Amino acid sequence: MATEKYRATLWGNKVEKLKVIRETDKQIIFLTNDERERERKEAKSSNDTKWFDTAIEAIEWIFSECQENIAKAQRQLDFANDELERFILFHGLSAKQIKEFKDKSANQ
Repeated sequence: MATEKYRATLWGNKVEKLKVIRETDKQIIFLTNDERERERKEAKSSNDTKWFDTAIEAIEWIFSECQENIAKAQRQLDFANDELERFILFHGLSAKQIKEFKDKSANQ
């Protein structure tokens, strides 16, 4: 007998309710949501996909992953800004020179 579980994927940030036929500790066999309802097998957990018993768990996981991606991007941006600041100080660039470089970069 098939049970229903929720497949959360970061590829498109989607949650799908699917019929699960069988599962082990590491794999899950489910029916696709297309017109032919084909059987597919995949890992229960990978870098971009996880299976959950409830929709809210799946949504919470995607939300958490998105927040982590934002935090990671912010850390990278902060690092790049710090590097630029060190570069500017090291080379003693004036505000006028910095503006010229920014304008040149924007026009490329």
